Amino acid sequence: MPEGWRIIHRPLPAGRRGTCCWATKTITIDSSLDSRGKRFALLHETLHAVRGPVAPYNRSKEEVAINRLAAKILIPFENLQKALAEQTNIWEAAEALDVEVEALQLRLKTLTSKEKKQLEKGKQNEQHQEAVL
Repeated sequence: MPEGWRIIHRPLPAGRRGTCCWATKTITIDSSLDSRGKRFALLHETLHAVRGPVAPYNRSKEEVAINRLAAKILIPFENLQKALAEQTNIWEAAEALDVEVEALQLRLKTLTSKEKKQLEKGKQNEQHQEAVL
């Protein structure tokens, strides 16, 4: 958390998970979210606080960038790799990673080419091991 900032948990209007106010150095998180939603929203709003305000014409790009960064921080590649190898579907993998399914889907959409190759290599090794057994 940036120095001097405070966090408030309270109900927010539908569709708002969190807010970041630079003038008051306050991050507000929707109190109706579950723990996974609160964790993602808090990280998302903290990243806004750290990165600073953006021009209105850049807000949608900034939201995309922050969502991607938050998913990457919450789901390190090694953890992702393990969860995908051990779980049978995306819901189980999200549960194992203790994140929302949407965060996992976003992380999967933003894999680097190196990460994609490593996941594919792991899948091939797993198939080879099954064939040997």
